Amino acid sequence: MISNKANTLTILYLIESAGGGGAETVVAGLASARPDHAHVASLRSGWLQEQLTSAGIPCTKLPYRRRSDLLLALSIAKQIRCLRPDIVHCHCFTMNTVGALGAALARTPSIGTLHGTVYDLGTRKRRYAYRLAGAFHRRMVTVSSFLCDELHSQSGIPLAKIEVIYNGIPDPPADNHDRERIRREFGLSESDYLVGAVGMLRPEKGHADLLDALTLALPDVPEINLILVGDGKCRRDLERTANDLGISSAVHFASFRSDISALLRAMDVFALPSHTEGLSIATIEAMGCGIPVVVTDCGGPSEVVTDHISGLLVPPRDPAAMAAALVQLAKDNDLRGALAANGFSRARESFSLDSMISQYEQLYAAIARGGCV
Repeated sequence: MISNKANTLTILYLIESAGGGGAETVVAGLASARPDHAHVASLRSGWLQEQLTSAGIPCTKLPYRRRSDLLLALSIAKQIRCLRPDIVHCHCFTMNTVGALGAALARTPSIGTLHGTVYDLGTRKRRYAYRLAGAFHRRMVTVSSFLCDELHSQSGIPLAKIEVIYNGIPDPPADNHDRERIRREFGLSESDYLVGAVGMLRPEKGHADLLDALTLALPDVPEINLILVGDGKCRRDLERTANDLGISSAVHFASFRSDISALLRAMDVFALPSHTEGLSIATIEAMGCGIPVVVTDCGGPSEVVTDHISGLLVPPRDPAAMAAALVQLAKDNDLRGALAANGFSRARESFSLDSMISQYEQLYAAIARGGCV
């Protein structure tokens, strides 16, 4: 999977958080592919460190105080000089910008990967920071063509310096028939129609729209239930909203869990209600588990899902459209089966972990040869 020339390169991965989101999942996959030649440094501890340290991959928590970006850059430069990696691979806003400066101070080539737009490109100051960081990085990577266009148009980084590499997922674990166990855990039976969403509970993820959609779908599908897998600052608001809508008995909060494949296989339909999304690893994971998906047409997801072939696309911020799609799938088993089968093939053929790793390794090798300037 890794070429002989690339597999001896040492890569330092810089990332802000350590939760179980898409960016952290990508870093875990890349680092795990080169366990003897990877080091991960982040601003916070959590799931990512647990995954990697258990595999023998060294992780470091960097000191960081808000409004101290220069001190962070100096700290990163010191870490780089100590570790002496061949390449620094940055992820998410702080590391893509401040980390780029740290790598430049340490005279080490770097690349940055953009995973989304809300936090990375959400303000004029951040867009300008990316413009400056683009001068330091040898290459910017985006996880979808949508993000490539956004990064170019909003920061001014030349298209020639941006490369698209889709996120990839490993083959899911073998089905251990956990569907009944998971449903029983949440007080559900096989006759319940379970819709699920996986992701951080943040405003831009659109979970409030999904609660409204559930309310609209209930009269037509009284057995419908919703499970929200993930944590975040919106959880309490979402719990209050479910209670105010009178649907709290049909809404289940699972927090963040490690058995995502088992949870996905317990679902009848996966829903992505995001207002904007770089790509959505959760959607690909659901497709890879053979679960039909309904996703909003909000950027990257439309590069994953072809409407009425590998899933259903609905407009973002439109609970009525989401509800109609969920009702349609509840009443049409043939369509549900066809979307599941096509989605499964799409995920395996176009979004494999091996393919993602191979493309990054080719990029690392090119940079090590002095290219991508």
